Amino acid sequence: MKKLLEKELNDIRDFLLPKIMEYQINEFGMHPDEVDLDNATTGACDLMSEALIEYLHIKNPDEKWDLIHGYFVPENALRREYTHYWIERDGDYTIIDLTADQFGDDKIVITNRDDLRYEDVEICQPMKECVKPWVAEYIESQKRQRPISFDI
Repeated sequence: MKKLLEKELNDIRDFLLPKIMEYQINEFGMHPDEVDLDNATTGACDLMSEALIEYLHIKNPDEKWDLIHGYFVPENALRREYTHYWIERDGDYTIIDLTADQFGDDKIVITNRDDLRYEDVEICQPMKECVKPWVAEYIESQKRQRPISFDI
């Protein structure tokens, strides 16, 4: 079950990354050559997390996921902590992070609040409306509407 979940998360991550990069280029006036393709998730944690919440809400409307703003504390890092966003399921505090690789960690992290790499500061309200059409496009591209099981 976890492998199926990881595959689905990897699929949506791969779908969203080019859209997030395009957004960053347009929003911040960056030249496409300035985008770090080797570390495309740098600075993308808020958009990726907001899009994932939107996706999970559509797929499983009975589950509540929160956008968390806090600090990521990499193991064996030169720097103590980085400002970061991830999502956390209300109730059991499962954490999903699709951008931890920007800190040299795994591409997809599924863990819980006890994980010392994650220091939450606040629950945020998703604000980026741009993620909604991205998620709708992803769902349409999948041509399937099956619930995701999070029996982790």
